Amino acid sequence: MTETNVFLTKLVYEDISVSANKFSIVLTTDFVYNDPVYGKITAPTGFVSDLASIPQLFQNIISKVGVYDSAAVIHDWIYSIQTLSRDACDNVFLRAMKASGVGFFKRYAMFWGVRGFAFLAWKRASKDVDTYRNMIK
Repeated sequence: MTETNVFLTKLVYEDISVSANKFSIVLTTDFVYNDPVYGKITAPTGFVSDLASIPQLFQNIISKVGVYDSAAVIHDWIYSIQTLSRDACDNVFLRAMKASGVGFFKRYAMFWGVRGFAFLAWKRASKDVDTYRNMIK
């Protein structure tokens, strides 16, 4: 069962993989998620995401794109701005995946994947936090 009214806008983006030389999308409109714990989280127009950051080794099991795209964009955004703790960000991802209709086993596999391995992404993102925070309107 999915929750209602948690994604307040549609996820609208352009695939920029060719120009970025890696799988990437750029938001062409603001994307808003209403988290039951933290309230509205807005990934702004112009934000670049790689959707689900699934290592190549596991992409035959879980694709980089899927029903979890919206949750992945929100997770990438809040990792980029780091206004919440890493633990809180990962829990937002879990709730957003549930709201997107991601099945229990896939949802928890992806959640434990980010809990176990996304510390590197968190550390890399910390270098550009000010740049991303400047995107907030």
